[in-house]
Amino acid sequence: MKDNASRVIRHLSRSTKAALHLLGAEVSVMRKQKGWSEQELATRAGVSRASLRAVEKGEATVQVGIAFEVAITVGLPLFGGEDAMARQWQHETERLALLPQRMRARSAGQVNDDF
Repeated sequence: MKDNASRVIRHLSRSTKAALHLLGAEVSVMRKQKGWSEQELATRAGVSRASLRAVEKGEATVQVGIAFEVAITVGLPLFGGEDAMARQWQHETERLALLPQRMRARSAGQVNDDF
């Protein structure tokens, strides 16, 4: 059985790559401003030093939960901070309640991804 970490990501948009690198740079800056070593932040976040390095490099293979935990541990506010995130989560939960539970597959026509 193949390990999930060995999967190759074939294509990422420029925006996705930029977001990964921005998150990594912000984590690195905040870690250094706090005077923390890589090992100290990794220990505080409960991740390996290799995972922390991958986050700071903006690697796409890092699990999103690990990247978020590292960011929050170093004090980087995600989605506007805890209060804003809680409000937004509540809002999105309410929106989801108004939408159908299942979506039907569209007819096998040409995909229109021009949005």
